Amino acid sequence: MLDYKLYSDLDYHDIYINASKQLIEVYRNEIVELHHIGSSSIDGTTVIPTVEILTVVKDINRVQGYIDEMKMIGYSIAALSPDNKDECLLFTAITEGIAFNVLIVERTDFNGIEKRLAVRDYLRTHSEARLAYKQFKHNLHKLKLNQHDIHNAEREYLKEIEAHAIYWYRLNS
Repeated sequence: MLDYKLYSDLDYHDIYINASKQLIEVYRNEIVELHHIGSSSIDGTTVIPTVEILTVVKDINRVQGYIDEMKMIGYSIAALSPDNKDECLLFTAITEGIAFNVLIVERTDFNGIEKRLAVRDYLRTHSEARLAYKQFKHNLHKLKLNQHDIHNAEREYLKEIEAHAIYWYRLNS
């Protein structure tokens, strides 16, 4: 069970670094890039303690060979394609009250990588959009929906700003 409150006292960057080290140990030379994404990568928007890691790998087909190793460090496979568009894998774990979501995509998925980084960076640099997102998350969690409904609502909200974020990201990259 995850508690729904502002978790500003946790050092999410440090938690991300430690989780990334574990992923590097599992996947070794398969990893091309690791990125801290999601609410905990954006100051002041975390409502529940969740760390999301975008893991870019050389070949997504080889990742399936590491499922047992991921289970050994506490992860379970949650989805083969969480949004039914991208070719990706999603692993989840809960450790010491913190949820971890590891999204694994292949390095050739330029659109999938770009949209996630664009939204993250857009919210990091646009305070008005960040505050609106934070307010949306607080209002959403007050409704006491199940985790699946919360995730779907957040995904729809982020789709609304995705086009602006990608346009901005391309201009500033």
